Amino acid sequence: MADAKAKTINLLLYEGDLEGVISIEDSSWNSGELYSAPRDSF
Repeated sequence: MADAKAKTINLLLYEGDLEGVISIEDSSWNSGELYSAPRDSF
């Protein structure tokens, strides 16, 4: 794995656990965020 590069992935757990709304940012992305949430949270 000579070409492996380190990266950082940040998770923000709005309710404090993985069952609620989550914001995800990856250090390799130029811009943008990914959000994940249970259907009833919308």
